[in-house]
Amino acid sequence: MNAFHTPGAPKRLCAFVGAFILAGALSACAAFPRTSNPTADKAITSDVQARFAQDGEFISPNSMDIQTVNGVVYLNGRVRTGLQKRRAADIAGDTKGVVKVVNNLSVTHD
Repeated sequence: MNAFHTPGAPKRLCAFVGAFILAGALSACAAFPRTSNPTADKAITSDVQARFAQDGEFISPNSMDIQTVNGVVYLNGRVRTGLQKRRAADIAGDTKGVVKVVNNLSVTHD
């Protein structure tokens, strides 16, 4: 028997190749989309944050994470009421340059 052929080698090779393909596919799914215009997205995020700070409905806009990617604003974090959640989406959606709002805010009844 030669050194390059051992029992189970084809199975190990298939398992390795399968794991490599799966890892590549999963990492692509987990990656946050990249922005094509970071300057514009940063300006949109700043505008949304400023508008939240000016709105009397929000006690603590710092409890939210706001990210913008290609004009899509992602709202993450917690608010106290469903009204605040809806208001946050409205404020973000009415901001210049926003093409879509993904509202992932959760309501906590503290």
